Amino acid sequence: MRTITFIFWIILASCSQAWAGAWTQPTGDGQAIVTLAYSFAEDAFDDSGDTVVIDSFTKLELRGYVEYGLTDWATLIVQPELRLKEQGDNASNGLGRFDLGLRARFWQNDYAVAFVEGSVSAPGQSNDLAPLNGGDTDWELEARALYGRGFNIGWRHGFLDAQLGYRHRFSDPADEVVFDLTLGLDVTERSLAILQSFNRVSVGSARLPFTETQEHKIAFSTVYKVDELWSVQAGSQLTAFGVNVLREQGVFLSAWRKF
Repeated sequence: MRTITFIFWIILASCSQAWAGAWTQPTGDGQAIVTLAYSFAEDAFDDSGDTVVIDSFTKLELRGYVEYGLTDWATLIVQPELRLKEQGDNASNGLGRFDLGLRARFWQNDYAVAFVEGSVSAPGQSNDLAPLNGGDTDWELEARALYGRGFNIGWRHGFLDAQLGYRHRFSDPADEVVFDLTLGLDVTERSLAILQSFNRVSVGSARLPFTETQEHKIAFSTVYKVDELWSVQAGSQLTAFGVNVLREQGVFLSAWRKF
């Protein structure tokens, strides 16, 4: 859901307003998003991509997301997380990952914008169990290139957002190439429908207990603008295909506030 957090407000703005420029926060402005997410899995994708039955897996997460405009072209990003994961007799509860990043806009015109983004991710509570922790036992560095474009369909306004990145994972898990795609369309002046695809593929080799993985998730959500400061979002997501990953299904609810 991270891919939509910096584009929602401009989608609901007047189409006469430039799409670019608001995809980073203005100097001194920001927004905070708190998300409660629940997911479960009763099977997983094996190393051939076939589904196999596993011990029941559940995950409850409370995620924060804060972005703050350092300048009109550079935005600071902070993402803390609390989580409870259980599978069979095993559990991993407590702090999740803590991400700190910076997004910088380097090109724009009236309808499109391009960014680069770098982040560092610190691991949280871990019991070194895979796939319960899914490689969340070590530090990570990530670099992304982001491109977004606004468009009109009749009197409706929409956007396409594409992100390509490389995630360096220290120690045992394999590095990953990540690709995220988001398509959004405003349904009314206050509501937005969003379809997303989240993809990650291992690069290189992993050391036990971790394995090389592929994961392809899709998500659908709607965002409703309550007033000029508050919005709410609700949606669902599932793992459509993967290799050596859980076949998760889940729902999420978010509250957004500008400041």
